[in-house]
Amino acid sequence: MSRRPTMESLNCVICLDRFMIPVTIPCGHTFCHKCITIHWDTKSKSQIGPQCPICNEKFATRPVLKRNVSMSCQRGAGG
Repeated sequence: MSRRPTMESLNCVICLDRFMIPVTIPCGHTFCHKCITIHWDTKSKSQIGPQCPICNEKFATRPVLKRNVSMSCQRGAGG
């Protein structure tokens, strides 16, 4: 039996809305592309390196953001 994602798992923990252009970072957590980019931009202004806002894993350099197509909103599909 396959696990279906819950509504909470389809929401970005930064903006709390459904994912818009979801990207997954190396630790496995997923965010909206715009949200994680703004988050890291804001932190870098305070001389704080990139890290995951959920698990706090630190990255030596800003990771390449990989699009998570399985978490993308399905427009017109019941919502």
